Amino acid sequence: MESVLSNKVLVLNKSWQAIDMITVKEAISKVFANTAKVVGRDYSLYSFEEWVDNWSDAAMYQEMSDRQTIKGDDFQIPIPEVIVNNFKGFRRNTCRFSRRNLFLRDDHSCQYCGYHSEDRRKFNLDHVIPKSRGGLMTWDNIVLSCVKCNSKKGNRTPEEASMTLKSKPYKPTWSQIRGKIGNNIPEFWKSFIDVAYWNVELKD
Repeated sequence: MESVLSNKVLVLNKSWQAIDMITVKEAISKVFANTAKVVGRDYSLYSFEEWVDNWSDAAMYQEMSDRQTIKGDDFQIPIPEVIVNNFKGFRRNTCRFSRRNLFLRDDHSCQYCGYHSEDRRKFNLDHVIPKSRGGLMTWDNIVLSCVKCNSKKGNRTPEEASMTLKSKPYKPTWSQIRGKIGNNIPEFWKSFIDVAYWNVELKD
C-alpha cells in the first residue's frame, strides 16, 4: 500500500494547466478535503464520495486491470492519476526542495567527479559550504556527491579541498525538473501535456 501511495499524480489548476506533481497520498488528502477533484478517464470531475461511488459496483473492478488500486474496509478504487484544484491556482514556477528533485537537477551525477549512477545509495547530499561554517540546506548550497568525493572533501569548501564543481548549484523551476523526467510519462497524463515539451533537452 505504501508504494502505491507514493506514486505520482498530476495536478492541474482550474484552467486545466499542469502545475505540479504530488503523491497519491497527498492527492487523496486534497480530494477528501474537497480542495481538489479527481479527473476520470472520461474527463469528468469527481469528489471523493463520487469517486468511491463510481467504482462501488463490483462489475467495474474488471476495468481496473491496468490500474493500481486502494482498498478500504468496504470499497476498492483505482488510484487517482490526475486531479484538478478547486481554486484558481498560479502556474508553479519553482519546485519543492526534495531529495528526488535534487537527483533530477544533478542528473544522478556527482557534481565533483561526474560519476553517474541510478542507484541513489551511491550518493550523499553535500553542503558546498559546510554546515559547520553556516552552510544551509538550500538549493544553492546542496549538490550530489559520490561517497569517494564526499569523503575527500570532508568538512572543507571545494576550494580548500582543491575540488571543482561541475556546475553551480541553482534553484530550478518546476518546468526544468519536469523536462528531465523524460519518457516516463503515464499514458493518461499525455492528454494534458505536450510530450515534446517533456522531452526537450534543457540548458541553463
